[in-house]
Amino acid sequence: MNNELIYIRVLEQDLHDQVRIGQSYPVFARRLDEEVERIKKAYDERLSWCGGWTEENNNKYHQRIALVDAETFKSVREIWNKKK
Repeated sequence: MNNELIYIRVLEQDLHDQVRIGQSYPVFARRLDEEVERIKKAYDERLSWCGGWTEENNNKYHQRIALVDAETFKSVREIWNKKK
């Protein structure tokens, strides 16, 4: 199963419940942890103007960020979920 190739998307939900879903791309199931770190680094660069990937910034701009199955949108790995 670890060698299984899966197609995922990044799902981002902001504080106003607007959802952005990225383009589908393949990744090996065994590399999901590496993919999560790559995505966090990309968000860190995107948010560099205000301090990068921090809990404070994520609480300010995101309600949820997750990797989802490209076809079913079922959550594969949660990256960020705002604490309520």
